[in-house]
Amino acid sequence: MAADKNFFCSNVYENLYLNTDDDADTTFLVHGQEVKAHKCIIAKRSEALKAMINSDLAPADGRHVIADEKIKVEDFKEFLRFLYLDNCDVGYNNLGALLHMSDMYLVPYLKKYCMERVENECRNINGILGYCELAILYEDVCPEMIQICFKKLSQTMFESMVYHLTIGHNRISHNRISAELLERIAKDCPRSAGLNEDRLLMKIFEWGQQECKQQNIAVDPTGMKKVLSPIVKHMKFGDLSIHLLTKIIYPNQLAPADLYIQYLIRHLNRDVPEPLPRPTSRNAVERHEHYRVWW
Repeated sequence: MAADKNFFCSNVYENLYLNTDDDADTTFLVHGQEVKAHKCIIAKRSEALKAMINSDLAPADGRHVIADEKIKVEDFKEFLRFLYLDNCDVGYNNLGALLHMSDMYLVPYLKKYCMERVENECRNINGILGYCELAILYEDVCPEMIQICFKKLSQTMFESMVYHLTIGHNRISHNRISAELLERIAKDCPRSAGLNEDRLLMKIFEWGQQECKQQNIAVDPTGMKKVLSPIVKHMKFGDLSIHLLTKIIYPNQLAPADLYIQYLIRHLNRDVPEPLPRPTSRNAVERHEHYRVWW
């Protein structure tokens, strides 16, 4: 019975949303275009809209102007859809606007819904890296998004820092992720078996080679140092293999000499076998002392 009641209520709200001309009693002018709504619904769902509608300064004709440049008409309609139905279309193009409206109109559940959709879209490396870029862009309004994306990234096997993003029917190819994102990955992304320090450095190094070509810089130690130094400084040098320390870090001068020597010595010390325990039996002690003195 409860399920039938919920289904009925859902249909009622969906019909109201789809047919806002029926009994709609307020209008929003979003960049000059009318978007109608029902006061009783949006006022219950958003304290900010409730205050706007019921304010003494509200327009007498009930037409509220939305001139925010961050909001398009289509974005505002999706926002209203969430207020009516608890769901809406969330994508690469409108995520920023929805997060913005979630904050501005005091609808925290919309932000939570957006993060659920983002997590769902992070099924492969294309979605993960695409939304990682957005996470940096919108970090001021949704700092938890970068954590969601980085957690997915650390759990995903991938070949390179290249991703393809599909918007509508158009596939947009991104040759490389941004330097800003790569720096944040080196600094903040959790390491895992699939994304340990060595694997991450190799991907960063390959990215640096392509970046040098993009900037028309020689792919040599000087060029690599120029593009990679701001990124590699966040690497955990102590977790790098001695092979990569000597084959990538040192030749390309990606770490100060004293720091390089410090970690190289650590590696060398790790390779020194532990001394044998001192024997305990009397005869063994005598033999041990004999050979110790002889040597």
